[in-house]
Amino acid sequence: MYVQGQIRGHHELLALNNSYLRSGGNPKEQQVAQMSLPIIQRHLAILSSLREMA
Repeated sequence: MYVQGQIRGHHELLALNNSYLRSGGNPKEQQVAQMSLPIIQRHLAILSSLREMA
């Protein structure tokens, strides 16, 4: 249940960052969102591996 909750949360965070990249008004915050995307995607890959191992 913990891993599934983390996956759900990371998907939500990924959607928020993508949304901010499309419509955010602050360029510095958009830059942070852009830098965060690969990290969030990496975490999702790790979490997916953990889910498969369980």
